[in-house]
Amino acid sequence: MQEYFAKEKRNNEFILTSQDEFHIEKVLRMKQGSHIVVTYMGEKYDCIVSFSGGIKININSKLNVDNELKTDVTLIYGLPKKDKFELVIQKTCELGVKRIVPYLAKRSIPILDEKNSDKKMQRWQMIAKEACEQSKRNYEVDISLPVSLNGILDYKSELNIIDLNSKHNIHQK
Repeated sequence: MQEYFAKEKRNNEFILTSQDEFHIEKVLRMKQGSHIVVTYMGEKYDCIVSFSGGIKININSKLNVDNELKTDVTLIYGLPKKDKFELVIQKTCELGVKRIVPYLAKRSIPILDEKNSDKKMQRWQMIAKEACEQSKRNYEVDISLPVSLNGILDYKSELNIIDLNSKHNIHQK
């Protein structure tokens, strides 16, 4: 069953984004009475789609489903070349990461300026939302603004795992 995140609930009805409504009506071509799952504030609901005067998403029943990890995982990841970070976002959302922090390392290739940073953040958040919907998560993943080395300390927790042994740091003779 198709899943969506809702940002707003009015009485017994959910309000979806215009992109989600377009997806329901034009891409999936759902019919009157089709069922979807809507996640709102960590809770999942079985909902019925109707098309009376626009798309309406009415709650049928609340579902007792929790697909989240028991531990909060934050991934701080150095920004790679081009659009490889998008794949990192998608796969880590599917694995259960709660927050992703892009790290602007000294040798990071992508340079985010004021013109494209808003677009990049919106795109990354959309990729995270879709990956969370596909993997039936209860919450959307939070993607923080990119940080420098000093900003990483803001994400320190009880357990911190740092991988310094990537193939780029190993010197072979």
